[in-house]
Amino acid sequence: VFLLAHLGDVGYNLPMKLSEQEKTQTWIIGVSGGSDSMALLHMCMNAHMHIVVAHMNYQKRESAHRDTQGVKDFCHKHHIPFELRYQKEPCHENFQAFARKQRYVFYRELIQAYDAAGVLIAHQLDDHLETYLIQRERNAIPDFYGLQDHITIFGCLVVRPLLAYTKAQLEAYCHHHHVPYYLDESNLSDQYTRNRI
Repeated sequence: VFLLAHLGDVGYNLPMKLSEQEKTQTWIIGVSGGSDSMALLHMCMNAHMHIVVAHMNYQKRESAHRDTQGVKDFCHKHHIPFELRYQKEPCHENFQAFARKQRYVFYRELIQAYDAAGVLIAHQLDDHLETYLIQRERNAIPDFYGLQDHITIFGCLVVRPLLAYTKAQLEAYCHHHHVPYYLDESNLSDQYTRNRI
């Protein structure tokens, strides 16, 4: 508890956990418009990396179009390639599992189209701890507890360079660097297990 309470004191220049070789490659970045992904996008931009933004709009909430426009405007302002997909296929299963699969199909297509190394995802320490607690709650015995920083999902190399930082730190980073971000109201609902945890 003491460690988590003081993680916010690290500062505003948060280095990504990427090797120098990885920084020279082309990457797709999954950007929702939230503080985590916008912070990652800004860090990659400042590191002069070759990046392509992938944004998925599931059209599940009215504010999703605000998020799409915000991410699109940011990319246009900074001359970053922006790829958008609207989810139109009906969901007949658990929505979070469905949405995850659709995202990674999209990422895989972009990785192939841009000859990219993989996809960067802005999962952070809160996500890492939540995943661990979900695994424990389900009495799961996985190969790895929590989230891995490098893993292959649906044929995509997935790299998570922000697992050392809390959501609060990334929000502070966005405020300090004047990076816009948008709140997904569905994250405030107790409908999903991850939100309740």
